[in-house]
Amino acid sequence: MQRKIVRAKEGRYSGGDFLSCIEQMVLFEKYWISELDHAPRVLVHGDLSPNNIIVDEHYDVQGVIDLGWAEMVPLQFAAAYPRFLTHEPRPSTHSSSASFNYATTNTATMQQDRLVFRECVQARALSEGGIYQTYYDLLSRKDEVNRYWWFKAISEADKHKAMKSCNWAPDKSTPASPP
Repeated sequence: MQRKIVRAKEGRYSGGDFLSCIEQMVLFEKYWISELDHAPRVLVHGDLSPNNIIVDEHYDVQGVIDLGWAEMVPLQFAAAYPRFLTHEPRPSTHSSSASFNYATTNTATMQQDRLVFRECVQARALSEGGIYQTYYDLLSRKDEVNRYWWFKAISEADKHKAMKSCNWAPDKSTPASPP
């Protein structure tokens, strides 16, 4: 974050201005969970989609391919929904930059799919505890959407622009509520 702030102050950050970087930094204390500082880092695929998952004739997972975007991430930020369940920002019809318009992506189907995913994680948490419980707890946070996109906006300029466009609260632009 500090390097990004310096670049913004010097006018060399394409994602936003100095003030928007400071706004993001202020949210650090809200979203960083210090109790998880010593939790393990986990491998995050980065581009997990159905076409990257190899299954057999019984639809049992046999492997995952295309690890080009994989990275080690602190558990507290790796605990996220698969990308196809994250309400990716879309370019606004009024500008060339991305913006959060959840009205088009936070559909009843999307909410149901997120619920099913969360219930699968919960079942594993109940049977095994530990890291699975932490994962479930993080997915179940009321601020999960804002927290997830805040973290993504640290390293992705288009996500920074999108978060700034909704005043760092994409869930406030969502008319529908989760099931």
